[in-house]
Amino acid sequence: MSTNLARPLSPARAFTPAVIVMATLFYSSSMEADQLPGVEISDKLAHLIAYGLLTFTWLYGFARGTRLSMPAVYTLSLVLSGLYGVSDEYHQSFVPGRDTSGLDIVANLAGALLCISLYIALHKRTYFSFLNLRRDRPAVKTET
Repeated sequence: MSTNLARPLSPARAFTPAVIVMATLFYSSSMEADQLPGVEISDKLAHLIAYGLLTFTWLYGFARGTRLSMPAVYTLSLVLSGLYGVSDEYHQSFVPGRDTSGLDIVANLAGALLCISLYIALHKRTYFSFLNLRRDRPAVKTET
C-alpha cells in the first residue's frame, strides 16, 4: 500500500493563502496612522510575525502547488516575501501619517528567514513535515 500525504494542489488553491495574507498586509499598510488599532506590540515584532506568516504561505504554495526542489522553494519564498516587504514600505510612503523605514524591511526579512529556518529545523527532525509539505521523499511501498 502506498500513500502520498503531500498530494499536489492546483496553483490557485496552493497560493490562495499567500494572496490573502498579502491583501491583509496591503489593507493594514493603507490605514492612516490614527486608524491603526491600538495593539500593544512592538512595530518590529509585528513586521517579523506578519512576514514570517507570509513566508510560510509562500512555502506552502510552492511546496504543494509546484514541482520545485525544496531549496528553490526556500529561495523563492524568501525573495518574494522580501520584495513584497519592500513594495509595501514604498506603498506606505504615500499614506498620510505613515513613513518608510529601512528597519521595517530588516524586520520583514528577519521574519522570513526565521520562518524558513524553523521550517527546515522541524523538517529535519521528522520524516514528514508538520503540514506534509515535503515531496522529495518517495512514498514507501510495502508488500504483504
